[in-house]
Amino acid sequence: GEDAPKKKKKKSANEDGGGDGKETSEKSEKKTKKYHMNSAGAESAIDLDLGPPISSDSTVNYKTIKGILQRLTKLCIQEAGDLRKARKHEQRLLRNMNAHCVILELLSITYDKDQDSRMNELMKLAHEFLQAFCLNNQPNQCLLEDKQELFLTPGLLEAETMKAIFQDNVALCNEVSDRVIQHFVHNIETHGRHVQYLKFLQTVVKAEGEYIRRCQDLVMSELVNVGEDVLVFYNEASGFEHLIELMQSEHHRVNEQSPLNYHINLVQLLALCTEGKNVYTEIKCHSLLPLDDIVKVVTHPDCIPEVKTAYINFLNHCYVDTEVEMKEIYTSRHMWTLFENFLVDIALVCNATHDR
Repeated sequence: GEDAPKKKKKKSANEDGGGDGKETSEKSEKKTKKYHMNSAGAESAIDLDLGPPISSDSTVNYKTIKGILQRLTKLCIQEAGDLRKARKHEQRLLRNMNAHCVILELLSITYDKDQDSRMNELMKLAHEFLQAFCLNNQPNQCLLEDKQELFLTPGLLEAETMKAIFQDNVALCNEVSDRVIQHFVHNIETHGRHVQYLKFLQTVVKAEGEYIRRCQDLVMSELVNVGEDVLVFYNEASGFEHLIELMQSEHHRVNEQSPLNYHINLVQLLALCTEGKNVYTEIKCHSLLPLDDIVKVVTHPDCIPEVKTAYINFLNHCYVDTEVEMKEIYTSRHMWTLFENFLVDIALVCNATHDR
């Protein structure tokens, strides 16, 4: 199992003959990009032998490790359509056999992330195993939480695994350190607006139906401290037009890494921070997303259901079901405007011929 990573370093991309070094490097880069584009689908860098040239023995080793990781993951979960159910018995057996320790050793191997698409694929599979290993399993989550330093990197796979470690575990969410929350907010600021960072923050703010007040306050405070690098709203006239363009674009609607999906998840995170009548976060959020802007976006003819759902959830927790009574809700026409809009939506659904 360990031969593959060791053998792969014997040749560089330019040492394997076949013409100009730059050309070979460009071909390798194209292959790597092709893998990244298809990593979520059926194609595989290991099966297609993409990446830096390696020996046939090493190719076999990669395929063997890939098969082991896939089987280990399948042991942990039972899939029925979109539903994933934890196999507690198998998860416990793997825990007792220290399977997670072997996978953590695999993750500690250093390699060229830009060129080595085979190792990228193995690392993705390793993280998928860890996520399945701790699915709905608090003892396994606690084991991995002890090793969380390994996952405090800018990596998106690491962010997904951290989310899995804390998912619906109130005890761990109550104990999450300030440094961990600061780490993920800082990642957004320095490494880009990735939805995976926001999803981790959503996870630690609410678990098992409980709001964790300390995490709500801390996440809100960190977001406000960093400011516009993280808090992306479309309040200005030009920004509003851009938001409408994003909602009209099919590409942005389906792409998880799009600015539109980031914005939706940001609004969802703020709604989670204000749930449970948290006066501190409510006041902070009023200035970030005013009632006028909520109504303007929600009632626009091109507003998509995902945006509308996030905004109305935010409206409910930040303006309606609140600790501080908002007189504006009762004295302005905003709520009636929204109700009229809801009636139009309901009528559209009721009159549709497709499955309701």
